[in-house]
Amino acid sequence: MSFDRTYGTGLKIGSTSVSLGYQISDALSTNLQYARNDIKTEQTLTSVGVKYDLSKRTFTYASYGRGTGGADAAFANRGGFTFNKGASDTSNFAVGVGHSF
Repeated sequence: MSFDRTYGTGLKIGSTSVSLGYQISDALSTNLQYARNDIKTEQTLTSVGVKYDLSKRTFTYASYGRGTGGADAAFANRGGFTFNKGASDTSNFAVGVGHSF
């Protein structure tokens, strides 16, 4: 999926994203995601994850994400559009258990 958007500052950003998922077994699934924009630093986000269903309503998961060009891999400022041009690369690792009530 690709789109261009112009913000109030006149900054036009073209972005591309791809997401793939694969069901390995009834309980185990994986995903891979990649996103990139074409601003000066060419920020990218890449993540890979795995989810294992323990029951109908409970699952465990692990994911790893990496951001380059100033993109924040920790989801801290995805909607703020304050791009960290020239910032260092970031990475994030998460594990957890989810339950639906």
